[in-house]
Amino acid sequence: RIRGAAAGLGVLTVMTASIVMAGSRDFAGSAADAHARVVAFQIFLGISALAALLFAALSEQRQKAVRDLEEANRELEDRVAARNADLIESEQRYRAVVETQSELICRFRPDGTILFANEAYARAAGTTAEELRAGNFWNFIPENEHRAVRE
Repeated sequence: RIRGAAAGLGVLTVMTASIVMAGSRDFAGSAADAHARVVAFQIFLGISALAALLFAALSEQRQKAVRDLEEANRELEDRVAARNADLIESEQRYRAVVETQSELICRFRPDGTILFANEAYARAAGTTAEELRAGNFWNFIPENEHRAVRE
């Protein structure tokens, strides 16, 4: 965008310079002498220079904003990676505690789908934890005791 604006400004400058140097009264207003045209052209160049400086400043601000956003993104990615590493470590500690418990631990949905069973539970059921996860909790409870267990 900045390059396009600068190119447009350059073309406008060349066109204006050719109009002023040709002695057109449209650009210089009512002034007919060469001095007034030169002054008008100098004013135009001054305004053009200010516009170019403004474009340059805006471009610099945009580039700084992009750099700042990229740095913030890197920081956030680092924080997320560190947090994920902490969560993985925490999960590993939790699993180690739960898996080595001597108490029977089983987690299941209301429909009986087994989500987790520790090794102690699997040993008590006479199977493996993986096989338990493929089964249903209610299969281990006698039908006439389902209501009492649910309550």
